[in-house]
Amino acid sequence: RKLYSKLQAKFTTQHGHNTQLAPTDFDSLSSSQLINEHLLSEWLDQPVSTLQKWRVSGMGPKYVKFKNGSVRYQVGTIRKWIEEQTVSHTTQRKLPNNK
Repeated sequence: RKLYSKLQAKFTTQHGHNTQLAPTDFDSLSSSQLINEHLLSEWLDQPVSTLQKWRVSGMGPKYVKFKNGSVRYQVGTIRKWIEEQTVSHTTQRKLPNNK
């Protein structure tokens, strides 16, 4: 939600009028598409800092790291990871990287 507000403020500042930005339609993204941590943050409704902590601890979804240090997530991998996190009762426990 914070990202949305920031993007809206940036758009308004750059274009001089208040135009609503539509939320990202994640269902329409190709499985091979790469997204940045800000879009993933929006998708999962988690702060970017949480995604960064998950990368350090190995608890989050797999990601692509380029030589310049930028991080991207493949949409198909995220969808699979979300499915793997789905549990049917509270006693089910997931281990880091679902091992």
